[in-house]
Amino acid sequence: MADVYDPADAIFTAARYLCANGAPQRLDQAILAYNHACWYVHQVLTLAARYTTTPSPSPSPSSDPFVVALAHNPHLGSTQRAGCSPAPDLASGRLDLRVQSLLQVLADRWRLRLSCVHTGHSTYVRGTRRVSNHTLWRAVDIDGVDGQPVSPASPAARALVGWLDGLQGPLRPSEVGSPWPLGHRPYFTDDGHRDHIHIGYSAM
Repeated sequence: MADVYDPADAIFTAARYLCANGAPQRLDQAILAYNHACWYVHQVLTLAARYTTTPSPSPSPSSDPFVVALAHNPHLGSTQRAGCSPAPDLASGRLDLRVQSLLQVLADRWRLRLSCVHTGHSTYVRGTRRVSNHTLWRAVDIDGVDGQPVSPASPAARALVGWLDGLQGPLRPSEVGSPWPLGHRPYFTDDGHRDHIHIGYSAM
């Protein structure tokens, strides 16, 4: 009997399934047949490409169509504060695929201004020796929603945080800092998060 946890069984079974659904000519279609989620297809293809290419040591612009579209999304603006530089970070293609996918979904609902992604953020979470998810390309800060700065009095930003609270599945963040005390994990508020929404993910 085949065992899904045995590579000798699982690898060849997966290969047969993909080939039956269009691989290798239409690998994207074959993966979509397995999991009907565009973010999943993008994630698998991106990870597969990393096995055949040499990673860039610097955040140079990516040619990935998904990344290019995200970097030029008219609903995603950016600002520079405290040394952060979100625009080139967003275009680099190095941002965690969950953050990329979530930003695309959020940009379909709100106009966002990003204040920090990776560049310029401190290595550690303030007051700790815990490495920040910004350092690991797994976080984004938003300081404006629908043309208004994030603050305790911002209804659009509050609506965004409420929407995140109802999000389920792999795109649900591991940490959300904001001006509002929702009273349960992964949400938190403190003096450092009164003027922006921080969204981060833990390791996969």
